[in-house]
Amino acid sequence: MITKIREKISSSPLWCKRLFSVAVLSLIFAISVTLVAFSSSVVTITDGDRTYSIRTSRDDVSYLLEKAGITVSADDEVVYSGISNGKGTLQINRAFNVQILTGDELITVKMTGGTVLDALAKAGISYSADDAVNVDVNSAVSEGSQITYDSVDYQYVTENIIIEHDTTTEYSSKLDKGETKTVSEGVDGIKELTYRQKIVNGEVVESAVVNETVLQDVVHEKTIIGTKEPVKEVEETQETAAAVETPKTESKPASNSGTVSPLTPSRPIELDANGRPVNYQKLITGKATAYSPRDGGFTATGKRVQVGYVAVDPDIIPYGTELYIITADGSIVYGYAVAEDTGGFTKSGKITVDLFFNTYEECISFGVRNVEIYVL
Repeated sequence: MITKIREKISSSPLWCKRLFSVAVLSLIFAISVTLVAFSSSVVTITDGDRTYSIRTSRDDVSYLLEKAGITVSADDEVVYSGISNGKGTLQINRAFNVQILTGDELITVKMTGGTVLDALAKAGISYSADDAVNVDVNSAVSEGSQITYDSVDYQYVTENIIIEHDTTTEYSSKLDKGETKTVSEGVDGIKELTYRQKIVNGEVVESAVVNETVLQDVVHEKTIIGTKEPVKEVEETQETAAAVETPKTESKPASNSGTVSPLTPSRPIELDANGRPVNYQKLITGKATAYSPRDGGFTATGKRVQVGYVAVDPDIIPYGTELYIITADGSIVYGYAVAEDTGGFTKSGKITVDLFFNTYEECISFGVRNVEIYVL
């Protein structure tokens, strides 16, 4: 009985058509459900202050940007998360200009974020701790950021300078008048100076001496000139004796009249007809400069500065030494003076004495002159 019913159903054309239709509809439904499920994914696009929600069936950045009508440049940054559980995010970070001024050059770089260091690196600048930047290098950059950068380097250089020797002249009655004897030949010294130089953007802006080394000691020249008069055989007459004594009458005690210094020596200084001391221990010749009260109120020995107290190198002329000073051409007679001060001029080896004057104008008028320094 059952077998007959099956044969009847299978041989019925209407039943076959209905079964086929059901299968096709089931397939179409399955495909539709799948498409609907995928196309229901939503991607949120953020572009500055604007936000877009795009329903999509494609997991493609270019497609998403095109569908949203958004254009990006090569300098912009696009961050896409991809689709997960029907959702996704796409962040657009727009590039902005950051200006960097280095020396005379203005560099503009495109940034989407980061720090000042990142901007310098993008500009091809290698930053070091000595370099100067107007802002914190770890601070964030933003639209309109302006950075000033100066490359700073340090270097050490050396230079050799000449230390000029002094010439000391002494007069001796043991040598005949006009006879000259060189006790020691003068030799210039050599000093090596080491400088630390600061270089900003390739140019030296600071240079300071950090070390001094004497490579060759200076040797001062010493010369003796004879003053001994030749003995003349003459008849002892009153006329001859008077003639011999005549030069003595030309000598005179020194006074403050016509001299710069108002100091009074402890004993009179006898001068010859040319205004030079007759009696002295030695004669030093060299260059003299001048200084005024603006340089300080007290001397190196603790005395208040005044005209007549002069600055010297105490290694050559000890403090307290009594002197008589006159310019080599005799135009200025500083007069009786005492070594009570010193100064930076001694390092150069070019200046022998620094004379004190009351006013700056007097110092300018004196300038630099050759002088004769008589050690009394």
